[in-house]
Amino acid sequence: MDTTIEALNDELSVFSNLSFEDDLEDIKEAVSERWNTAVLMAKTNLSSSDYETIQSFSSAEALIQDLQNRQVKMSKGQWLPNLNDVPPAIKVLHNSVGMFLVAIAPRSLEFAVMWGLIYLTTTLSLKSKTIWTDFVKRLERIRRNLNLLNWCAKSFSASFPDELSRAMVDVFTTLIKFWIQTVNLMRENATTHGLSSMTGKLETKFSSAMAEVEESIKYLTKLASVINPPLIAQFDRLEKERRARQDELASTVEIPDDYADYPVNFSPMTHLSTVFHGREVVMKEIDRGLEGQRDKLRSVLIHGLGGVGKTQTALNYAHINASKYDAIFWIRSETTLSINHSISNIARGLKLPGSMREGGNDEQNFLAFQSWLRTQGARKSGRKWLMIFDNVENIEDINPRYVPTTGGAVIITSRYPNTALPSSSEISLKPFSNEDSVNVLRDMMKFAAFQIRSQKDEDALKVLANKVDGLPLGLRIIAGLMNINTRKHKTVAKFLEMYNRHANKLMKDSGRIVEYEGDSTRRVGAEHVLNRIWYMSFTQLENEDEKKDEARVLLGILCLFCPDGIPQSLFGADITATICDSELHFICDEDGLGIDTAMATLSQMALADLDGQTITIHRLIQDAYIQYMLDEKGSTLENAFSSAITVLQHHFPRQINGRPMHGEWQKCRDLIEHTKWLAERYSQLRDNPTNLPVRPDLAELLKHCAWYLFEMADHRTALHMLEIAQDACAEKRSELYAHLLNTIGCCSFELNDLQRCRQTWDEALAIRQIWANKNSPGAEEELANQLNNFGNLESAEGMYESALGFFEQARKIRVKLGADAVVPLGVTYMTTGRAYFLKNMYSEAMDNYQKAEEVFMHIFGPKGHFMAHLNYAYGNLKRAQNMEDAKDFYQKACTILEDETPFHLLLAACFYKIACLHFTSGDRKAALEFLEKALTISELREAVGDTARALRKKADILSTGTEDEKQQASLLLSQVEYILAGQTSIVFSLEHESEDEWDNWVCPYWR
Repeated sequence: MDTTIEALNDELSVFSNLSFEDDLEDIKEAVSERWNTAVLMAKTNLSSSDYETIQSFSSAEALIQDLQNRQVKMSKGQWLPNLNDVPPAIKVLHNSVGMFLVAIAPRSLEFAVMWGLIYLTTTLSLKSKTIWTDFVKRLERIRRNLNLLNWCAKSFSASFPDELSRAMVDVFTTLIKFWIQTVNLMRENATTHGLSSMTGKLETKFSSAMAEVEESIKYLTKLASVINPPLIAQFDRLEKERRARQDELASTVEIPDDYADYPVNFSPMTHLSTVFHGREVVMKEIDRGLEGQRDKLRSVLIHGLGGVGKTQTALNYAHINASKYDAIFWIRSETTLSINHSISNIARGLKLPGSMREGGNDEQNFLAFQSWLRTQGARKSGRKWLMIFDNVENIEDINPRYVPTTGGAVIITSRYPNTALPSSSEISLKPFSNEDSVNVLRDMMKFAAFQIRSQKDEDALKVLANKVDGLPLGLRIIAGLMNINTRKHKTVAKFLEMYNRHANKLMKDSGRIVEYEGDSTRRVGAEHVLNRIWYMSFTQLENEDEKKDEARVLLGILCLFCPDGIPQSLFGADITATICDSELHFICDEDGLGIDTAMATLSQMALADLDGQTITIHRLIQDAYIQYMLDEKGSTLENAFSSAITVLQHHFPRQINGRPMHGEWQKCRDLIEHTKWLAERYSQLRDNPTNLPVRPDLAELLKHCAWYLFEMADHRTALHMLEIAQDACAEKRSELYAHLLNTIGCCSFELNDLQRCRQTWDEALAIRQIWANKNSPGAEEELANQLNNFGNLESAEGMYESALGFFEQARKIRVKLGADAVVPLGVTYMTTGRAYFLKNMYSEAMDNYQKAEEVFMHIFGPKGHFMAHLNYAYGNLKRAQNMEDAKDFYQKACTILEDETPFHLLLAACFYKIACLHFTSGDRKAALEFLEKALTISELREAVGDTARALRKKADILSTGTEDEKQQASLLLSQVEYILAGQTSIVFSLEHESEDEWDNWVCPYWR
């Protein structure tokens, strides 16, 4: 089959190089021919059955309907992928196809191959959670690019259909080529293990395809700027306005005189090697890249293979040049969670306003830090700073949200060369030369004088350095092994003999579950350059003569946590008091000797490091030891999971019967990265043939983790964790499983995905009714929570009688429960009032709101968070009745929210409603000012629907103004279409929408 794929590449590349000469009689005919040839490629390179399948989908509508039908049928399965993730991309592609057909009219082309290929790749991706997740991510990138393609296409007048059709056919044929390759690769690797092994190859092909697509779009964008420069200029202006809103928001966080003692350095000293060689040229390159005007942002990207020393190089540069800067900021950038956690730690270290508050939120810390950069860090005589983003996976993870716009120095480290900023100088970091490798290894050896006695030892030292290809990580581990084996092996030559004896043991014919960084070309089952030294290190931990149980147990746990920032305090003696059958007693003893012994051993062997009270470990070592545990003893990995779960369960706060976790946010924040990393490891290993059992204890841990993430409005991460928790929960009719389903529904409700919300809450309600009938402790309270949630859903979808029935059932249970459910009872009164309000029964709504107020005022007082929600509800009720005091209630809600949660989406909703009132009363200026406030929060929280609603209202107001304002209103409508494209339940035509219908774009709570 490889030859078929290569043939496809060759043939399509011929078409990619076709040029449409000016003297061609009909460019449209050439475009049509190219499309038909791409379709023929599908027929030639797919199997007959696959080609027959793709021909059965004549339209995008047919494909979406099929996916919706399949989702319903899959709803009772053990693993529930969300097929609703696929239609957004299909809808945007459908728009692209429509514009393409207009451009080549009167010709007509068949697009069944496009919809059929999406169907095939969707179906094949369902075999594995990991493959599905990667598929959805790729589809989302395709959707974003198509969005950009579509609004570029809008800027073309009817006079330029040929240029548009040429660019669009480039994009379509590239996508077809990639999807054919995907189908064939998945067919070749039909087993779950086979699918996992081809992930790297598929990602390479996708990156190549996206490079071609983005090049075509880049060409269209440049052409659009020539054809319609005013439109492009206006879009640039909108982006500048958005950035200006964020700048203004940051400036509202007042930064008084600095409380920090400068210079400050937030870099992790645990990574700083006492030996640093051979990077003098690189240091000079970084210096040159960071030179320039101080009021400009200067940046450098350091990229290279895993273990080549990217982090070490950046850290040593910061150390060597520390005197140049007042502040050095280190931001761990593997995930959004790690970025936010790093920035919050920086804000606390700088003693910025609000950062020391218990449970202070990441948005506030982020804005305080941005304000510091724009004040203390941007003044002509202000602070000089260096910011290092370490281990960036995608440039979109940090830019534009986290990259400063003020003058300063930025270093990015990454495995990938495409993670540079537009202005970045790029440095490709290479392994050490042979000479430098030997020098580094010699200097890392504690007993070099004793171990290097002859020329034979000198030669052996060169051979060892060459064995790891000059990778700094490998050299460090070799030195660690020699340092602990001084007495036993004596000389370097004898150590080399031991090293070589492990060759036969290592050369086994098994695949790796984790691809080593930058190593995608290695044949499956082949030996990695560092495998041998890792094997020697790991076996040393289990050597019967010198058995190191403490280090072995600790290393197993560390490999399942986030590699950075692991608190040593997690391993206290209090854990073992609550468990019986566990290996944790090796490291969790009363006097702390076990953890100290374990860390001393791992540090000496260069397998982990300790900086103060924080442990770190390299990601490659994590992957290698997991593989070692799988290869040597399958039960060892299970034991490591048990211990890791026990540790986090002991420390992570618990969510009880649907009650808020607000008072525990800080503890949650400190542990959430490690919980997420553990869950990812479990998912990765469950998705491979490792026989890793289901872990209900992990599901229980993730139940609390996901609820915290929901409260923090990190819905994407919460849903991902919940998917893993569902897989870990063996009993699908348990109370635990019902809790997971309920949290999925809560996230979906706030994301305005009401279809998925209903699916999960239906199932959760059925389970909770069973347990309530059994009189299980706490089950009745959880049933009341579920009933109240269902009432909210029915209200959101206009089924008010049904909603009131659910609320009444919840009320009766909560009255019966008494003091334990008094706050939830207040919530039931408030949501019942909202249902009556939506039903236009204003008197009944007021009665229930007043009952809720009595509860909230008694428990929390007038400034409690629930009072903000109630005041918003009062405002909506008064506004519907055209009462003048509606604005007063919205303002009361604002006062509460601005003091405690200044970036809550409810505050954005209040600003929006106040803007509507001002516009109704004829005060356009005030209306626009409040809409800007609403937009600022919505954009900060990346709330697409809320942003679209505020922009749509702004367009409505501007359309009543001057000709210039009317043009701006038209542009805003286009922007609304752009940002809503690809969202579920989207309306593509906005011309006849009313304000009530705009509310459907946001979470029902904020309507």
